[in-house]
Amino acid sequence: MVETTATKPGKRRTRAKAGKRTFRDIFLAELGNQSKGEPKLVNNRTLREALEWPEDRYTRIKEQLRNENLIVVSRGGPGGAVALGVATGLPAKKALTVFISYCHADEELKDELIKHLTPLKRLNLISDWHYRKLVAGQKWGEEISNKLDAASIVLLLVSIDFINSEYCYQIEMDRALERSDGKDCVVIHGG
Repeated sequence: MVETTATKPGKRRTRAKAGKRTFRDIFLAELGNQSKGEPKLVNNRTLREALEWPEDRYTRIKEQLRNENLIVVSRGGPGGAVALGVATGLPAKKALTVFISYCHADEELKDELIKHLTPLKRLNLISDWHYRKLVAGQKWGEEISNKLDAASIVLLLVSIDFINSEYCYQIEMDRALERSDGKDCVVIHGG
């Protein structure tokens, strides 16, 4: 179990005993308790105070768990926050796949959009794909089609260059709208 020793009046220090619960186990258990077992954010200060740990131990264990994908770390709010990750065994939702359709002339717009999606990717809520993620040797048309058909969300960056691109306008957009009509995905367009 956990050994508790008095340190100051009214305070106690929690220490893992050999062969028993580790600091990792204690951290995850308290995080699960604070978040009621759901992958929602808990303030770092609140969790560290509940654990009654020194900051260096808390930081070390938090980083270890983050590196193992057992928790998700967020910088939101003062001091940041943590949440249970998908690898903890909780029934977690799979990240939604986002297909970004754009014309190569709009590369900068796509890059700006990805910056705004990064917090959602960090929380494992979404994963994104666009044609720049093609790997050498892949059949590009087939791979784009497969990714587009597998996407939960399709983002269309519609510009005059997009409209003038036969591939973007007539192939990717038509397929995305066809899937949207069949309720297979959500299509969001902007320009």
